[in-house]
Amino acid sequence: MSALTSLALAFTLALGAAAARPETADQEVERLGREAIKLYKAGSYDKSIELLVRAYAIRPLAPLLYNLAKAYDKKKDLENACASWRKYVEAPGADPKLSKKAEERLTTCKAPEKPPEPEPAPPPTPKPVEPAPPAPAPTPAPVAPAPAVTQTASAPPPNAGHQGAWLGLGVSAAVLGVGGLGAGVGLWAAADTAHQRFVASTDAGQKRSLRATGQMRADLSTALYSVGGALAVASIPLLYLGLRHEEAASPKAVFVPLLGPSGVGGSVSCQF
Repeated sequence: MSALTSLALAFTLALGAAAARPETADQEVERLGREAIKLYKAGSYDKSIELLVRAYAIRPLAPLLYNLAKAYDKKKDLENACASWRKYVEAPGADPKLSKKAEERLTTCKAPEKPPEPEPAPPPTPKPVEPAPPAPAPTPAPVAPAPAVTQTASAPPPNAGHQGAWLGLGVSAAVLGVGGLGAGVGLWAAADTAHQRFVASTDAGQKRSLRATGQMRADLSTALYSVGGALAVASIPLLYLGLRHEEAASPKAVFVPLLGPSGVGGSVSCQF
């Protein structure tokens, strides 16, 4: 009897250890899914939604999204139901037949409305400012007449006309270069905004439109960076030629634009 008692005790301890073993994540998701379906059939939609949300947080599986959308639909929570239908359509493991049903259900969903922007407050009315009384003009002191000085007109430097032309070209190139770089920065910021909206959007059509807009702005930004940089670089020798003061032979400068596979550049050749 003692041997049989010991064997029964060992078997009981083995069963207890097996029962105390913690369940895996997949087992927990399966258990929560089964309990959620039972609650859904019993009409307890709030508790079913709670279990499905817990299961999806452990394993983001497409069937959980489908069941979650149906539970929200039964609860008449159309906003969360439409969001769950949309996530299911975009999920990688969604069933094609169920995806078609979800897309048909999405046709009845409305796009989320943006809250109206508050109107800007009117600017404050400026207070009238009384003008200060004019101060009395000081009595001018007597000034002795200065002796007459005979001035001799000096001839302009031989390169004055060339220097003015180089200076004008340099200033123009610098202004256009800075303007091109500024426009490139603005387009790059607009492209980055389109990319952020693309990442945040869940509508497939809107994603395509945002991707095309962002790519176009990024390409224009790159072209403006290249042209603006080339003009800014070209303005440096032109400004130097316009500002130096030497009575020498007229300097020469040649700007040659260069087209590359990824942008636009330029080469400046100067003779001093």
